[in-house]
Amino acid sequence: MSVLLLKGVLLDTGRECEVLAWKETTEGGTKCSKCRVIDAPSDLPDRDYMLRFDGQIVQARKRSGHWLMERFQ
Repeated sequence: MSVLLLKGVLLDTGRECEVLAWKETTEGGTKCSKCRVIDAPSDLPDRDYMLRFDGQIVQARKRSGHWLMERFQ
């Protein structure tokens, strides 16, 4: 498993953010097992967002100023 710092885009807003992504190599290839937004514009309101990074799109939620991520399947 490796941890990567990647650029992401919050699709609803077009704004960029930084994402930590945990990647695993399996027999089927390399995939992200989880991720976390670590830096995003502070003026974004609390709500649900769609996050694109490294060719993947996941749902991200900002609640009380904290980013929560949907679990990967």
